[in-house]
Parts: sequence; structure tokens; C-alpha cells
Amino acid sequence: MRPAWLRAGIRAGITGAIFSAGLASGCGLLVGDPELPSLQEVQQARRHQGEPWTELAAAAAKVQAGGEEALADLRRQASGRPDDLRLAILVQDLEMDFYGPEALLDRYENAFEQQPSAAAAFLAARVQPGARLSQSWIDKALELDPKLLQARIWDLADRAKQPSEEVLRELAQLLQEHPECAEGWRLMQFLAPDLGRPDWALHALETEPWGGQTDLRELWLGQARAAMDADRPTLAAEILARMDPRDVDAGILRAALWTSQGHPGRAYRFLEELQEIHPDHPQLVFNLGLLALDYLDRKAMAARHFQRFLELFQGGAAAPLDRELQARLWLERLQAEGFGLPSDPSPK
Repeated sequence: MRPAWLRAGIRAGITGAIFSAGLASGCGLLVGDPELPSLQEVQQARRHQGEPWTELAAAAAKVQAGGEEALADLRRQASGRPDDLRLAILVQDLEMDFYGPEALLDRYENAFEQQPSAAAAFLAARVQPGARLSQSWIDKALELDPKLLQARIWDLADRAKQPSEEVLRELAQLLQEHPECAEGWRLMQFLAPDLGRPDWALHALETEPWGGQTDLRELWLGQARAAMDADRPTLAAEILARMDPRDVDAGILRAALWTSQGHPGRAYRFLEELQEIHPDHPQLVFNLGLLALDYLDRKAMAARHFQRFLELFQGGAAAPLDRELQARLWLERLQAEGFGLPSDPSPK
């Protein structure tokens, strides 16, 4: 399957804010550290390009509302614009949503055989059933056109499965050459944090949104987390201030920010107030337990929260399995120390 960020209707994503994730990693420097294009340069390049993502987002929305008939209309439109690869990618994405990639495999491979081109090879790569087959088609695309942006980014993404400074440097160079390349900025969001460049991930997030239907909530969550990782708490607080104060993920990030600044009691009280709105949200309960145990030394309080988290998890609430294992282990240790579940006042 194709990486989600390579879809034509690209979206910023965040898998859910977990308080116990690392908050501040150092900013590593590459040898011969390249510079990313400024936001002004990105905006200028986007204006010159004509903002195709807004048009693509509108086309996708029309197909989602109109179904297969609208998809057929869009397919005819794309056939009349053979040089518009992004439109062809959008059509292919929507076809995969309707029919699945297996149903498209022969058609896209035959299209390449009938008229070989780098774009045709790239489209064939995207419907392959496995990574090796996909990469073999990407290699064909790059042989035919070493400058094809989408194929270059796919190749970098494949190489980034084993993160290296070389890949990050190549991606930075690509973005210097093509600051309007949304796919490259999306890859930078994922790749930079693992190589000690949270500042680059934040910069990539600041180029958003790329489409008219970008989910601002998801974008702001991603930007806030990247700002925290880049040790820019003031910027993180400004971003979070834009969000609904009742939003759980934003609230957990606010609590993480306050805790990192030495205010765990404030963080705990804030999450308690948020829990009054979302009484059965497992991540809220888990993070209240974590604060109580690791930052406030309120073991009875922590035991009560972990017990409640496990009850919610066993009742079918969505939560990562590792959180369930952590909560169970911590609760067993607390109970072994003699801490039950009595009432315990909030910290002052």
C-alpha cells in the first residue's frame, strides 16, 4: 500500500497526544547543515504554482459527494490533462477508495506498457501489492526521468525506513530546489524528528495547510507537538490557545507543557476539570495517574486513576495496548505497597 502522506489529498496527522511521550529532544546538526527554504520563499513558490492543492481538495470533495459518476467525470478531465500528474494521482487515490488497488493493477501496468513514461511507472508503483514491487516501478520511473519529484520523494521515503542524515540532507536539498513541493514537506514532518531536527519538523508543519479542506485541529496539534519537541514552549502555547479548551488531545498537550515548565499541580487540576467534560476518556485518566505518580507523589490518587483506566480499557475503550500494560504494572506495584483506592484531594 502507498504511504498515506503520498496521497493527492494529503493531510497532516497526529496519532493522539500521549503525555508520557518525550517532550524536548535536542536539535542535532548535520555535517554541512543545509538550510530549508523560508516560509516566505515557500509562499512565493506556491503562488507561482497556482495552489493546485485547493483545486484537488475541491475535486475530491465533489467525487465524495457525487460517487462513481463524479469519479468518471474527473477521470475524463484527467485524461485531457496528461501532464497533470497530481490530478492523475488524485483520480487513482479515489479509484482505490472505490475499488481497491488490486482491481487497478492490470490497468495501470498496461497503461505503462502501451505508453512508457516516468509518470505511468509512478502510477503503476502506487497500486503494487508490496514494497519491493512498488520500488521496482519507482526505479523505472527514475530511470526515465530522474527529476520526477513524486518518484524522488517516494524513493527517499523508502530509504528513510532506515533513517539517515544522508536522506534528510537530500530531502532538504530537494526542498531548496522545489519549495512548493507539498509531498516533500510532509515527508520532512515525519523524518526530521527521528534525526534530531524537531525544528525542521516544525518548519515543515508551518508550511501547512496545503489543501482547502485541511483539518485545522489536526494541523494545530501537530504544530504544537513539534514546537514542544523543538523547545519552543511559547510558540506551543500560542498554537494551543487557538484550540477548543474542551479538546482532550490539546488539553493533554497543555498539561505536558505546564509540567515541563515545573507546574505539575496546575496540569493536574486542568486535566481534572477537563475530565468533568469527558469523564470516561481513557487518555485523560491515564495521564492523571501518571502525573499523580511521577510528579506529585500521590500514590493513592495514582492507584485510583490507573484502576479506572483499566476498567475503561476492559470495557472496550480505545487506548494503546502499551498503556494498558503500563497501568497494570504500576497498579500492581502500588497495591503491593499498600495503596488502595481511597479518596484523595486534588493537589494545591
